[in-house]
Amino acid sequence: MNTKRMIDDFVKYTKIDTTADPESKSHPSSPGQLELAKIITDDLKNAGADNVETQEDGFIFATITDNVPDGHPAKGKVPTIGFLSHLDTANEASGANVKVQFVENYQGGDIKFPGNPELTLNNESAPNLKKCIGHTIMT
Repeated sequence: MNTKRMIDDFVKYTKIDTTADPESKSHPSSPGQLELAKIITDDLKNAGADNVETQEDGFIFATITDNVPDGHPAKGKVPTIGFLSHLDTANEASGANVKVQFVENYQGGDIKFPGNPELTLNNESAPNLKKCIGHTIMT
């Protein structure tokens, strides 16, 4: 896995304002969602995905050829899987001007959000956070 590329892509995606517009009659409900779909489509193609297609409503379809080596007992038996994701940000919180925060070598305790001091990530709100000791956390 290319961790640097994964992080770079994640940060790139967060910079696009994909806030949903509850008043919109179109799908997707905001232009940023289509912008993100185009970027993800390009990234899938650059990563070697096949049959990459983006529909006008923002749905993206792609296939990834199995990478099971010849001679392996699982060759030809690995099922196709699909990944689904929303391209929008809930309208209750703005998707504009998002700044990713990196907490390197997390050692436990509360994580504060510099852009919103009222928010805190902790073991009470995220019980699995204690499993992340020693890891980098991106918020």
